[in-house]
Amino acid sequence: MDALAEAVLNSAAELPETEWDTLLGRNDFYSSSSWLGHVELMGSASWGYLQRRADGRLRAGMTVHEMGLGASPFNRVDHRVVNACRKAEPEADVPADLLRDLLVPALNCGGRTIGHSRVLTHADARGEEAADDTRALLARAEEIARQRGLRSVCALYVDGEDTGFRSALREAGFAEFENGRSSVLDIDFTDFEEYLGRFSKQSRKSYRKERRRIHEAGVRIDVERMDGTNSRIIAAQGAANSRRYGWDVTESETQHGHDVSMRALPGRNELLVARDAQGDPIGTLAFLQWRDEFYVREIGFDYDRLDGLPLYFEISFYRMIEEALARGVRLIDYTIEQEATKRSRGCRQSMRYAYVKCLDPAGQKDIAELLARTGGRS
Repeated sequence: MDALAEAVLNSAAELPETEWDTLLGRNDFYSSSSWLGHVELMGSASWGYLQRRADGRLRAGMTVHEMGLGASPFNRVDHRVVNACRKAEPEADVPADLLRDLLVPALNCGGRTIGHSRVLTHADARGEEAADDTRALLARAEEIARQRGLRSVCALYVDGEDTGFRSALREAGFAEFENGRSSVLDIDFTDFEEYLGRFSKQSRKSYRKERRRIHEAGVRIDVERMDGTNSRIIAAQGAANSRRYGWDVTESETQHGHDVSMRALPGRNELLVARDAQGDPIGTLAFLQWRDEFYVREIGFDYDRLDGLPLYFEISFYRMIEEALARGVRLIDYTIEQEATKRSRGCRQSMRYAYVKCLDPAGQKDIAELLARTGGRS
């Protein structure tokens, strides 16, 4: 029988990079050692990296990090519970203050990035072996949370198709609720016309008209490397886009994220920059390439200069698709939110589930009953 050992590392710099990254599969960039090092440098959470080894060989890994009151609404477990309950029953009386006191601070398992919560297991691990590793890492995470005096353990964006992780979470007594749909576009076509061919005649006509309007307005869209100047442009436009949709994000916060990314991932940060006929930037989209996959990081616009142009679709989809085809990229990750819009342009979507376990048994019972009562889940 294999000799099993577990380890907890406190920094991404301690990760056995080559070994850790052998656990990665399709659409796993946000679990890669390079990305984990980047988000650790953001400095907003205390991190840990759980490993399970068999005879010295890394067999499974999972990230954990503390999330307190300063976390974004997308990463605050109490906010996600409130959102799920109110989405299911808009008039529901949801005790937000009580949920905050029961759940925060929390230990979040499986990754910080919105849309991706994973336990990494070796590709050749047998079914029961992978399940055993997942259960062991979850148990270790709960032990760490109790030792640190935290109030809950959670995994916020588990893929609906990740049956192993979901089963382990349910077995461990976590409450479950829906937490948005993640969107990816599979580049399983050879040119742009083949992409358009999957839509109805009316839609094709509409999408071509959108492209003509951009061209006739004299807008040019090019790929540029992220630098100090471009990071300031997308910081301003990205923050404006966030505020437009009700998210309280400042330019300085956005700028900090891009500055850290440029330091941690040199040469990997790219932009699509849309410039009007005068050469002024009116729209930007930040993205990263990993293997044969694109990851959309942020999008923003100068809304005062758009003049009704359908630039969102051009920069997010049509021009991105052309760039993917030119590079042999096979997948574009668009994360969560704006589900109907992304679905309309051919994205494949999968439900993301959140799991939460209050470390006070009475509090956990209250949360499960609240989710069941409002229809948020249970």
